[in-house]
Amino acid sequence: MSSDFSIAMRALASGDPDVHLCEQNLTLSQLRKFVANVVKSSTVRSVRISWNKIGPDGAQIVAGVFRGNPRLRLVALGQGAIGDPGACSIAADVPLCACLEDLSIYDNHIGDEGARCLGAAIGECPVLRRLYLGVNEIGDAGALGLADGIRNSRSLFEVFLHNNRIGDTGAHALGEALQVNTSVRRFHVDSNRMGNDGAADLVGAVKSNPWIQRLSLNGNPCSIGYLYACGALTTINIY
Repeated sequence: MSSDFSIAMRALASGDPDVHLCEQNLTLSQLRKFVANVVKSSTVRSVRISWNKIGPDGAQIVAGVFRGNPRLRLVALGQGAIGDPGACSIAADVPLCACLEDLSIYDNHIGDEGARCLGAAIGECPVLRRLYLGVNEIGDAGALGLADGIRNSRSLFEVFLHNNRIGDTGAHALGEALQVNTSVRRFHVDSNRMGNDGAADLVGAVKSNPWIQRLSLNGNPCSIGYLYACGALTTINIY
């Protein structure tokens, strides 16, 4: 086992609340041992294992931390190549983690099916504040599933969906969700596939919801000039 892995295991044993195992080329055997120790820990509050290509099988193992340690507040699993099957494994157990505030699964080849699974889960997470799903492969169908979760959430503060494949249909669904959600303050959908109609739907949601502080739209094929011209874009919290 790598020295960094051994250091992380000792940190867990010593009661360190924040454990990092990023970019370690973790084997599934190491991952199982790590998760077993996180489950046993009464002190760990954040787990960061990004930049490990654990795949769907590894994601299924990681899901054990949500089942076994409801005290966790942050789990970061970026660039893990978990795909839709891995995202669905995470989604199945994440509502069991009653204290989870931050979930980061960016850049994981997650598509519509994984997004639908996560959408069904996030509305059941009682204190989830930040969801990082940027740099994935989520299209309109996945956005519809996520919209349901956003609509039902009472805790989400910030959502990252940048660099995905969401078009006007998905933007419309997300806009409808934001109109009724009272917890979201920041919503990032930069570099998607939203045209004028989809962007106008999101801007309209921001205008009708006084709670939202920031909407990020940069890098979409919509025309900011068009949005100004039709009166949709009048507030300074649209970027």
